[in-house]
Amino acid sequence: MKKIVLAAALAAAAVCPARAELGLGGGGVGFGGFGAVAYYRPEGSRWRLGAEYGSVSSTSHSPSSGQALTRDKESMSGIVVHRQFTPGPEGRWYAGAALLVWKRKVRVAANGEERSDTDVSPYIGGGWLRRFGKSFFFELGLLASPWARLDTDTSVSREESRGAADLHVVLGINF
Repeated sequence: MKKIVLAAALAAAAVCPARAELGLGGGGVGFGGFGAVAYYRPEGSRWRLGAEYGSVSSTSHSPSSGQALTRDKESMSGIVVHRQFTPGPEGRWYAGAALLVWKRKVRVAANGEERSDTDVSPYIGGGWLRRFGKSFFFELGLLASPWARLDTDTSVSREESRGAADLHVVLGINF
């Protein structure tokens, strides 16, 4: 399936005059991660199709001893589509939707026990995009999914997550 989607995207890119946009930013997973986005926008279109990846790592400590209990890594990746409300390259608001894979891996520091969980859910939201000249852009966006769920249980912790958000604060380059 991935090969079919990739082939269709490349075929569309080959026949449509378009702009490519690549960006690096903060936000992403857990409101403290770092990630990258890549977008494809047909010339003059209000639509933008893209892919994203974000990741964040953290360590949970015992409140009494301060020792590390768990080391967590979360990542979020998937495809996104945006539709701007007004045409043109200047600052514009957009509505967005995405199909994202949210993963969490928890490792107990004391004994190496590992647990992981994965969720694939639709996300909806919107944001604001501003271009600076022909080469740069800034994006601020938020997509949310009340359907997303992750559960990770270890011998020292239990974490249940209901709902998720994907925050974008991105500086990027236009091609």
